[in-house]
Amino acid sequence: MEFETKEEIKREHFRSNDLKFLRIRVDFGGIPNIMDLVDAFKTVVANSFGEMHRYEKKLLSSIDNTPELANLLDIDDAIIRNTFVHSFTIGRNDEDVPLSVTVNISEYSIVLELESSVYPGFEIFKQLIVGTYRGLCIVEPLVEIRRIGIVKTSAFWANNPKVIRDFVETTALPNPVVSESRPRCTYLDRFFWEERQVNVSLKRDLVHGSKLSEDGERTSVWQVSLLYDVSRAYPREQEKLKFDANNIEKVLNEMNDAHFELFKRSMTLDYMKMHCSID
Repeated sequence: MEFETKEEIKREHFRSNDLKFLRIRVDFGGIPNIMDLVDAFKTVVANSFGEMHRYEKKLLSSIDNTPELANLLDIDDAIIRNTFVHSFTIGRNDEDVPLSVTVNISEYSIVLELESSVYPGFEIFKQLIVGTYRGLCIVEPLVEIRRIGIVKTSAFWANNPKVIRDFVETTALPNPVVSESRPRCTYLDRFFWEERQVNVSLKRDLVHGSKLSEDGERTSVWQVSLLYDVSRAYPREQEKLKFDANNIEKVLNEMNDAHFELFKRSMTLDYMKMHCSID
């Protein structure tokens, strides 16, 4: 049996590892004791994820967009910039799916980042975020989430530019023309997706370059990168449900589903068929 439409294709059918980068972040209004959040994170890691390989302490201004965060939380940017971040590298030494993940924790946010050619699925990262936040809520029940965001980047190479046209919808890459004199073509769209109740930033890059073979021959290659940034901000209207320890998992699932829908809209049915299986 073969897929005839994109609508038939579900997440469980997809078998590709084109995902190159994942970031999940949860921003909140601040907590009195940062170590409560750090301890909650360590507990979740020890119970279910893997080992800690490295720890660093750095300023938030060195790794984050502090003016944006200050505006979201209505806090002076100077305070945000001088906030300390506890940065952990954690991982698994699984032979089939080795993982190395960076988690940055401050009194205003939890940010998880994965860069890997192997993507084990969203579930384990979601549970790391959800478990840590729920652990925090036990000691700080009044903490309020202000924004949840997920960023994913997928990419692939091709030796023939025609392959790009066969795999990427024209709505995602209209008239992608690159050359040695114009090696990069970029498209960026930002919009509010009413149906999914999320803010979307969708960036598409087509880059022309070259690679050197073992025998020294240089050939042209083209890389397509697609960055999907989906976020949901704190619902300020009183009648709307607020983010909390009870619904954070549901919200993350909804946002992850929005990501997959955006991905399906960007790629052609032929591409989806090549990377999907009904079994």
